Amino acid sequence: MRTFWVATAAILAIFVGPATHAQTVSPLAETPIVAVPVPVVPMARAGTRIRVMVMNEVSTKTAKPADRFLMQAETAVLSGDKVVIPAGAKAWGEVVTAEKSGAFGKMGKLAVRPLYIEVRGEQLALVGNSTAAGDNTGEFIFGAVLSPLGLFAPGNNGRLKAGDIIIVELARDYVVPQPNGVAADAVKP
Repeated sequence: MRTFWVATAAILAIFVGPATHAQTVSPLAETPIVAVPVPVVPMARAGTRIRVMVMNEVSTKTAKPADRFLMQAETAVLSGDKVVIPAGAKAWGEVVTAEKSGAFGKMGKLAVRPLYIEVRGEQLALVGNSTAAGDNTGEFIFGAVLSPLGLFAPGNNGRLKAGDIIIVELARDYVVPQPNGVAADAVKP
């Protein structure tokens, strides 16, 4: 009978032994798993549209290719409740072509392109274009038919008036620099 109890104890040791051993807690299992929040960094993606206002008139009467002109952001660009690009940020555009108006009611033609917007000491590249032609309602052409003097009446100059709005887009992503050193790669997509 003694062998029966020894055999039973041996069998129990085999099955109970690993179970008690498995129940011992390792230091890693005692450490609770805590979700670490990833900071969301304010940013604007490439292609974000910005409404900019022309500050001074640009006209084919005086403009030449490569002339630069000042614009400003009409409204702020937000990322959640954070301002990425503030309203009033200075933006710059450039005249691409400027064809003056001519006789016989020929309209002036102006083509411009946005260059960049200044934000927190950085120049953010912009894309987009705008072409402005002179307003030709046909009155000069009509005058040419009725009067020989009308043949020399010039068409209107192409122009962007002060206060005109142009829609431009960011050329690439812009992440707002963080004062607390949050890395740009901590951005949630």
